[in-house]
Amino acid sequence: MDKKKEKNFLIDADDAFDANESEKKVRITINLDGDILEAIKYKASVEGLKYQPWLNSFLRSALLGERTIESRVEGLSD
Repeated sequence: MDKKKEKNFLIDADDAFDANESEKKVRITINLDGDILEAIKYKASVEGLKYQPWLNSFLRSALLGERTIESRVEGLSD
């Protein structure tokens, strides 16, 4: 993606709360313990996902209580 398109796609973290659009991605830098990153990558690979989208989904579920479609379907069979 060229810089012009990338700039339109990404928003600053400070503006993220004003955007009210969960589809806009915010680029951040985060420091994690190595073993935590490895666990994240492992769990993502088990589910056939790349680790960043998996982590986003995990955080969304944990922090906002939003469940994925898959987890809702699994809940129906319980």
